[in-house]
Amino acid sequence: MPKIILNSFQVKEGHCPHSLGAQSISKYCENRGYEVELVSSPLGVKQSVENILSLDPIVCGLSSNYVTEPHITEIARIIKQEREDKTFVIIGGPSVTYSSNQSKIRKSDADIFVKGYGEEAFYQILKNTPKSILEGKIKIPGVSTKNFSNESMASVDLSSLSSLFPLGFETDHVYWETARGCAFSCIYCAHPGQKNQFEYIPFERIIKEADYLADKRFRAVYITDPILGGKKDRSKEILKLLKKLNGSFITAEYHPIAKDVSISPYLA
Repeated sequence: MPKIILNSFQVKEGHCPHSLGAQSISKYCENRGYEVELVSSPLGVKQSVENILSLDPIVCGLSSNYVTEPHITEIARIIKQEREDKTFVIIGGPSVTYSSNQSKIRKSDADIFVKGYGEEAFYQILKNTPKSILEGKIKIPGVSTKNFSNESMASVDLSSLSSLFPLGFETDHVYWETARGCAFSCIYCAHPGQKNQFEYIPFERIIKEADYLADKRFRAVYITDPILGGKKDRSKEILKLLKKLNGSFITAEYHPIAKDVSISPYLA
């Protein structure tokens, strides 16, 4: 089977080597018959390019945010320069999701761009082949090329996502999510497009994952929910579960003054 990889940056020593998004996309695709290898490099261009090219991939997925965007655009340029059409480069993440088709990332040398949640979109790209998408034969929600701009958002049914635990690699710093989306559009937030896009991981799974995290006693647990749990009642239940993680350093985000009940129930 052709080699398919997803690249992540390990920003700090000891942190989880693979982003939560890359882990979830890889697991989702593998459950549907596509082996997707996770690759990790320190933040930067040279080592990342060397690691990617050494694997001789036919598909390379990259995720970009406001911090990594300069690195990602340069990595895409070098890969296409070195590999030409031997490697298809796909970019997703916040830089694509929350920007227009005139943004720097969308004008990079990548072949395909994904707005929104990447699991189903990436799987459909693999299933239908990147070449057929570039030729305009296949249209996938949230998936664009240089010649076809698609500003819709790729989505996925979160109940269809398998748990990422137990982890298949060593780390003392783990990422975890219980919800996606947010009720607010705060000007200071890096994710302005999430307003009223609540989706929840099934709570039965959250309970099992909390038990796993407690058993493994990770040094740090970073909860990636835009607002912990998404809504007040769910947040309370998750806070109860966090009591199990005694000894772990827990990081989460929460809105301080969520008073507008016309937008969502009280969150604070």
